[in-house]
Amino acid sequence: KTVPLSGNGVLPILTILKGGDGFGDGAIVSTPMGIDCGADCSESYITGTVVALTAAHNVDSSFSGWSGGGCAGTGTCVVTMNADTEVTANFNVLPPLADFTSSAISGYTPAFTVNFIDASLRAHTWQWDFGDGSLSSTLQNPSHTYTSAGIYTVTLTVTNPSGQDKMVKTNYITVAPCPNKVRIVHADRSTTNYSTVQSAYDAAKNGETIQTQGIVFSENLNIYKDILVSIEGGYDCNYSTVVGKTSTIGNVSISAGTVHIGNFIISQ
Repeated sequence: KTVPLSGNGVLPILTILKGGDGFGDGAIVSTPMGIDCGADCSESYITGTVVALTAAHNVDSSFSGWSGGGCAGTGTCVVTMNADTEVTANFNVLPPLADFTSSAISGYTPAFTVNFIDASLRAHTWQWDFGDGSLSSTLQNPSHTYTSAGIYTVTLTVTNPSGQDKMVKTNYITVAPCPNKVRIVHADRSTTNYSTVQSAYDAAKNGETIQTQGIVFSENLNIYKDILVSIEGGYDCNYSTVVGKTSTIGNVSISAGTVHIGNFIISQ
């Protein structure tokens, strides 16, 4: 803005610009008052006025120094207003600080899904390593499903224009084999757990259903009773959702009865 002086022309204007990496920010004030940038970044002063500029960075930024108007460094910028002058205050975002949490840290196969929650500061990009050899993720808040039992280390690397940081949580996720691999669903909807498909079949009664986890069984299966039994595979540990298929490696023999089989892969 300009203020005309009667018979003496126009007052010189001091203009403050903000530079840096484009992500940092802060405020600039002047003595004598007039500049308050943020809001007011341009001011007219009487010719010859000595203006002192002070910069204060925001909490997530740093002030890297002045340029223009004969100013440099990070101290007070002093400008003598004999002509229109532009001064740039350069702010940069601070380096990131990586951190994360998760919806759970322990569960069971065959499908344990964890929601990871970014808790980093000043992160612009994210790179997740879930520790199980699967593909990584660049989402801020990814979900990941663990399909094998084990103890897994999770790593989050974050970056911004000022650098990168890494958070490694060693042995963070524990996935255990599901304790109830097989169960019989009885006519009254009650259930009985078993460790093998064969032991469940041996105990099954006519019309009952055998449900199994979506895992691999290494056993032979002998179908020998003159009854109707259904075998349903591919369940999660809670038997609430079908997450895949059950595989049985071994021989299958049928000498009597009828078996309805679903979501099962049988191989030798």
